Amino acid sequence: MRISGDLILKKPEFPLDYHPVILSLLKTGLSDYMGGRYFEELYDGSAKAKPLCFAVKLPYGVKFEKDRIIFPDGANKVHVTFSTGDMRTSILLANSLKRCKRISRPLVDGNAMVLSRLYIVPEVYMKTTRLLIQMLSPICVRTYNGNKIHYTSVAREDFENQLRKQLARKFANNDKITKSMIHEFHFLPVKMKKTVVLHFGQKIECSVGIAAINGAPELLWELYENGLGSRCSNGFGLFQILQQEY
Repeated sequence: MRISGDLILKKPEFPLDYHPVILSLLKTGLSDYMGGRYFEELYDGSAKAKPLCFAVKLPYGVKFEKDRIIFPDGANKVHVTFSTGDMRTSILLANSLKRCKRISRPLVDGNAMVLSRLYIVPEVYMKTTRLLIQMLSPICVRTYNGNKIHYTSVAREDFENQLRKQLARKFANNDKITKSMIHEFHFLPVKMKKTVVLHFGQKIECSVGIAAINGAPELLWELYENGLGSRCSNGFGLFQILQQEY
């Protein structure tokens, strides 16, 4: 299930490091919903993967400065989309976000935001093995070299292989996704590029743009619902389908 909404801003600007803002909104809603009894179902302090991802869409023509994003004249709205393939999480997500509607929440430098126009995005019917996709939030792929964590992008030759390794780790305990599905998964950049995202003060190498992906329908659906790559619940890996059976 996908839920979208608009954040109306008091001032026409948004933090460059905006992921904490969206996560804070979600966590506040979870804390308020049913007295916070379900908060730890998603945020129990562990590093376990959450069946959730989100994307932020900024107005056209924004300017990026050192620590903020400046909107063009007349623009004061940020569009945000949340996605989950887990039924229980979808219920928690919908009810938590409803608790946040029409409440002004402070941001830095005297700015504030209000969540409005919350709605459920129509479901997509998909049973294909081939998709043409466009990333709504960047693909983040985490790699390991001993105890050191690195991030990779489509600018590197081994990106597809590293993405498969990440999928193997992600679905290691998922009975629906087999090792052969991951082995047969393919990622082909069509119009993609490397980008660097500021995330909780850390600069992360990521990828944005359009790609073709091939794989088992079960795997592709899982990626569509819960995100492609690493750190999806922190605002990475959400994509839209441009074409099926391309």
